[in-house]
Order: sequence, then structure tokens, then C-alpha cells
Amino acid sequence: MKRSRKALFPSKLTLACFMTAAVGLNLACQAADPTPPLSAGEPIVVPDSKGGFDYLQVDEPLRRLLANHTGNNTLDVFDLDSGKLIKHVPTGKAQGVAVDSKSEKYFVSVSREKLIAVIRKTAAFMWATMTLTRCGS
Repeated sequence: MKRSRKALFPSKLTLACFMTAAVGLNLACQAADPTPPLSAGEPIVVPDSKGGFDYLQVDEPLRRLLANHTGNNTLDVFDLDSGKLIKHVPTGKAQGVAVDSKSEKYFVSVSREKLIAVIRKTAAFMWATMTLTRCGS
């Protein structure tokens, strides 16, 4: 019994035309927007800093960069427009941050202390903590 195979492209000529069109479309898109998607800006100086950072997050409405500073045990909040540090918020060993636009809070996961630090966005201070426990303990 002979099976018939239906090719995605019925002929090599059709495939060649498709590939030529795809390459042409790609080149046209690149020519339409010559600006690269990302470009390096001025470096941000971190005063009173020791050690490294973990994750970074951007709070777009407030134009802030949120840096989990594991070396300082802080969440560092920067103004993106000026590049200046707004505040080192003591949290413990910050590993990640989530932005909650509705409640005006940042939720910072703190690994060593096994907690979630709740930061008020407007004043950038630790408002509350939630201790994390293992399932079944």
C-alpha cells in the first residue's frame, strides 16, 4: 500500500519564493526601524554598597528600578530618570521582587530569613513581613 505524502510546499520553486519573501520582509522591517531595541545608558552608581545584586525589576508607573541587593541585605530603589538612589530598604537577603500596582506595594522574597517583606511604594519602607513555612510543618 503506497502512502501519499502531501508536502507543505508543493515544489522547490514555491519554497524558494517563500524563503525569498521572508528574507525580504525581515530586511524591510529592519530598515523601517533603525533604532536598536536596547542601548546602553549611563551607569548608575550605588552608594554605600557592598556585595552583589540578584534580580532587577522596573516599576514603570513610578519610573523606579528595584534592585535586590543581596550584599547589603536591602531592596535598593532607584529613580530611573535621574539615576539616583532613592533608598536602601532593609529587608534581609532580598532575592526577588514583585510590583503590585493596585495595592501600591512591593513584595520582596527574602531567602535567608524565609519571609516576604511588604514594602510601601510611596514611602519605600518595610510595612509588614510574612513568614514562609514549609508545607506540612
